[in-house]
Amino acid sequence: MVLQKLVALCLFAAIFSAAADVPVLDTNGDRIVSGAQYYIKPAIVGRGGALTLVARKNGKPCPKYVGQVEHPDQKGTPVKFMLAPVTNEGWLAHITFQTSDSCSKLTMWGLGDRENVSGRRLITSGSELLVEVLFKIVKSNGLYHILWCTSEDHNPQCGSAGILSEDGVSLLALDGPELPFVFEKVK
Repeated sequence: MVLQKLVALCLFAAIFSAAADVPVLDTNGDRIVSGAQYYIKPAIVGRGGALTLVARKNGKPCPKYVGQVEHPDQKGTPVKFMLAPVTNEGWLAHITFQTSDSCSKLTMWGLGDRENVSGRRLITSGSELLVEVLFKIVKSNGLYHILWCTSEDHNPQCGSAGILSEDGVSLLALDGPELPFVFEKVK
């Protein structure tokens, strides 16, 4: 199992190695550091609030999914990027919410189930992870985008993350329109 993860990590690193020395900067212009806490917010005003843990409106409180706070002025839930000492474009990282969750002790982001209408895959957090996902931050047209990569069924798949509205809840989803983000360091 450990060898499979190492092989998958090496494969992902090769896929995303093009911009490995370009640092990802927070809203203060400082490099994002592995282990420090950050809020992830939409880079475009009016595109919703910061990221946090949310429940879908399917009658089940668990598992929790990565989604947006209801009001744009709310801070959201801090995250940590874990893998490389400094987060650069091209480095893959695990993203973990820095909070306790009533559904699970684990708050690492991973691949969850599909949304019924669009078929887009949702990002979940906790022990309900269907597939582990590594994330990458890339800059395009001056804005940062969150990319994901997984080796589900030993078949590397990569793509971008954006927001999907489901029954009035904004969820982070894969395989569709992407949304740029900024990273605000927690003080």
